Amino acid sequence: MLLLARLVARALAARPDNPAIMVLYTVTAPFVRPFDFLNAAQPPFGAVLEFSTLLVALLLPLLALVIWHYASKHHDDVSTRGNDAWQASATNLSERTST
Repeated sequence: MLLLARLVARALAARPDNPAIMVLYTVTAPFVRPFDFLNAAQPPFGAVLEFSTLLVALLLPLLALVIWHYASKHHDDVSTRGNDAWQASATNLSERTST
């Protein structure tokens, strides 16, 4: 959400000396800074489309989706193995008690 606010602020040429905009740029800078080379040809002030911010705003949700998918799949695998082990031990216990 903050990255989209930064994107809109830069596109509308928000004044960087405004305290709110200053905080916004400071908070989002660590995410955008690795991709600053994409903005090399653009002016530092004025209305610009920050390609670095746009890229990060698209990549972060995609990365979160991949991590969520992997984590949920891994969690399902672990819980399935746990259930199989529990069922096997319950079967062994019932076989021992029936004889």
